[in-house]
Amino acid sequence: MKKKNAQKLVTRIEQIPLYAHAYAFVLNFEQDEFTAIDLLDFAKEHQLKGICVGTDYGSKKRLDRVSKRELRHIRVYARKLGLQINLEVSSTSKRDIDVAVRIARELGVANIRVYIRHGGKLSEVIKRGIQELEYISKSAEKNNLHFVVESHEVLKAQELIEIIKRIDSPRVGALLDFGNMINAHEKPLDALKVMSPHISQVHLKGAKKKKMGKGYAQIGAHAGEDNFPHKNMLRNLLLLGELEPQIKCYGLVQQIGYYSPPYRFDNEEGDPLIPDREPSRTYLDGNSSVQEVLLVERENAYKQVKYVKSLLDELRSEAELYLLAS
Repeated sequence: MKKKNAQKLVTRIEQIPLYAHAYAFVLNFEQDEFTAIDLLDFAKEHQLKGICVGTDYGSKKRLDRVSKRELRHIRVYARKLGLQINLEVSSTSKRDIDVAVRIARELGVANIRVYIRHGGKLSEVIKRGIQELEYISKSAEKNNLHFVVESHEVLKAQELIEIIKRIDSPRVGALLDFGNMINAHEKPLDALKVMSPHISQVHLKGAKKKKMGKGYAQIGAHAGEDNFPHKNMLRNLLLLGELEPQIKCYGLVQQIGYYSPPYRFDNEEGDPLIPDREPSRTYLDGNSSVQEVLLVERENAYKQVKYVKSLLDELRSEAELYLLAS
């Protein structure tokens, strides 16, 4: 480790923008046992910097269904707590983007995450993604917003980055998810390296890969109880950016038992067929009561905060010891 990097780590760990993520409570949201207000309370309790919440998380109380008055209440409450809000939408379609932009205005949000969710030949998926991101880029400029495109299970890192380069907008960047490269048949550190010049947001989570035919499925697991290089990845991400931290948001998106099938394979042709798919889902455990499942989900979210903070403490201690010895 270089002395410069050690000092960077110490400083940036102190200021790291950890955000509570609604997907860590997705079942609580779907049962209307949790709202954006509850997520803000969770973030404040654990001394986080803000929240990431999807426009369609929940049932009756989801953001794309509540009134302007309720959205403004969330905005005022977040400001009172000194917390930021990032929006997420599981799509790049014009209709969904327009809804997200409307909600962003009411909430005073500056950042929106999207991901390309089309099926068809890979070349067609990429072409359609570029077309929709061109609209997103114009919307970002018009509304003073920033968008990040998530590496969401289908596109390989280089494919996603080529799309972002084609858009060539300072308002459109990348979000690296800690597990989604599994489904795309890539390794975590390889995907991080390819995407690193364009990453501005991150989803932190644990994940295991399960061999299925010529590909790998992703299964949500407790971070630290999987075989994922969490420490190395977090260190590399913290060091991005020369003068200022490049990563503006680390979302705590843990979901135990989440399952997603393989989408890319080691024997695929040059232009493989990508299946149509719905937004990601996590289902209630039929062997437990609803209330038991919701309680366990909340406990898992607490556990992730504790794990990530312990990992940051380890990285800081290592950097401080290096500085003392140098």
